[in-house]
Amino acid sequence: MSKKLFFPIFFFFSSTLFATPLFVSEKNSSETLSSTSSTSGNSSPQFTIVYPRQGSKIANVKKSFVFGSVKPETSTVLINGSTVNVYPTGSYCAVIPFFPGEFKIRGVAKKGDHQAEVERAVFVSSPIMVLPASPLTVSTESIEPQVNLKLYREEPLRLRLQGSPGAKVEFRLKPLGKKKSKDDSWKKMEETAHSVPGFYEALISLPQDSKLDEFKVEYRLEDKKGKIKKVEAPGKVTVLEKGTFSWMEVSSEEAILRTGASRKGDLMGYELFLPKGVKLKTTKAIGKEIKAELSPTSAYWTHEDLLKNTAPANSPFVLDSVKVKDGEGFVSLEFFLNEKVPYKVSLSRDLKNFSLEFFYTISNLDRIRYEAKAFLKLEQVRWSQTQEETLKIECPLKEKVWGYDLNYEGNKLILKIFFAPPINKKFPLKEMNIVLDPGHSLKVADGAIGPQGIVEGEFTIKMAQVLKQILEKEGANVFLTRGLEESPSLTERVTSAYRKDADLLISLHANALADGSNPFERRGFSLFYFQPQSFEFAKSVHAAFQKMVPLPDDGFYYGNLAVLRATRMPGILVESGYLILPEEEALLLDVRFQTLLAEAIKTGILQFLKTW
Repeated sequence: MSKKLFFPIFFFFSSTLFATPLFVSEKNSSETLSSTSSTSGNSSPQFTIVYPRQGSKIANVKKSFVFGSVKPETSTVLINGSTVNVYPTGSYCAVIPFFPGEFKIRGVAKKGDHQAEVERAVFVSSPIMVLPASPLTVSTESIEPQVNLKLYREEPLRLRLQGSPGAKVEFRLKPLGKKKSKDDSWKKMEETAHSVPGFYEALISLPQDSKLDEFKVEYRLEDKKGKIKKVEAPGKVTVLEKGTFSWMEVSSEEAILRTGASRKGDLMGYELFLPKGVKLKTTKAIGKEIKAELSPTSAYWTHEDLLKNTAPANSPFVLDSVKVKDGEGFVSLEFFLNEKVPYKVSLSRDLKNFSLEFFYTISNLDRIRYEAKAFLKLEQVRWSQTQEETLKIECPLKEKVWGYDLNYEGNKLILKIFFAPPINKKFPLKEMNIVLDPGHSLKVADGAIGPQGIVEGEFTIKMAQVLKQILEKEGANVFLTRGLEESPSLTERVTSAYRKDADLLISLHANALADGSNPFERRGFSLFYFQPQSFEFAKSVHAAFQKMVPLPDDGFYYGNLAVLRATRMPGILVESGYLILPEEEALLLDVRFQTLLAEAIKTGILQFLKTW
């Protein structure tokens, strides 16, 4: 959107807003005003700092944002002595320097001879500091391994710590129990290049003839005066022989299998979602994260709390038969196995080929039974043994996949492949079941919050109600995943969509930024999808926003978001704008702008259905 087109339309909406915030519930209003401090009588400005909240813990940042609101809107606002811009709605947002430790934010609002003051105290994390050379010091949080590890013999193990710079640092592997080993002699570590001095590393691997089965790592630091300090890593290391594994079973309703072990809080990519009872071969472990090996070329990581130990299993397991049935709007395939095995779904780019891989499984397929009507949507079912214990099923289709569902009944896995619902060419939305998910709730800490104190969940429920009316006028059946005062979990929102037999799922949100971000660099709307069959849906709505919504385009994203993992129908998540920015907050809270957003979503839906 060009600036020439953007600003006149923006001014039209923002200049006609009420002076008081829209949609302020009594609950939110009282929570916001509780941070107001007035020092000069009843005529003093009504002044708030909405964010950051009192006592917040903030990452190590040099600058971050502060926002809130003031009445009268013509008041002068200073944050830590600097004057900030107040918008016509009374909202303000300022970027100020932040400093490590307890950091105080002092706000002053002035109007004539009267003023109001607010003070906030937050805690800002410190950067990595250089440790003193004397006395010998070690950062306990830096010592590795921090958690218990299980690894194979000859597998590399990185040892690391931060200590006093310039010290002589050594390590040894300390056997647990009475067993002694030649590996317990002291070995030197090197001080490595880092943003600050004093980091020491060593990369080791246990030789095949090592006698160590379980050990801890002990470190010794020595300064130039000969003084010595010893520390021991918190985690112990258990050594596995190659080929060693344990059988475990999914004990939660769903186990998420990720592409790797987490790194510094980053969980790695989510790829498989396996139901309760599925068997897994587990090998390595890092703390509470466990590696599951599905085949010689396919391994994933998950959390031990999602699994339980189970008796050794007699793999490979067997697929004995397949039955193909026809249903109203779907084809059903029943796979008769002798165990609940892990599986992986793949869709072709044109959505006309559905593949399913079974792990720890071999084929004993002599027959595949088809019901006659199954061929209306399905070409055939093919199988191949792609690896010794990996069986692949392929289903070429006559129509594109709209969605699918997989669940076990005992050891029988039932796959339902759904196709597009009947689309009325003249009225595409007629009888279409659309589920709207108003993101978050009315809880202050749940989701974004704007300078006026309006929480994201309050905006999204209003937005959903506007969109519901517009879609219903087109003949759609529209359902919401929550009411005004409700706060369902993410799983409950998806379950609600399934129960309503949703043809489409739309999750509505308003955006925010992480501490330390510059709020004046990111603006506007964005669209998210996750499942392959949702890609064109998201593209169509995004294109409609680009043409119709007078805000910058903040991007089109593949997003691993919980509500978008639903497989049964196309689903998208809409970030309508940044609630934390005063000018976008003003638009998002205006029912006329909400109507414009709703019209853009409707236009995108219609385009998607017409081109499907």
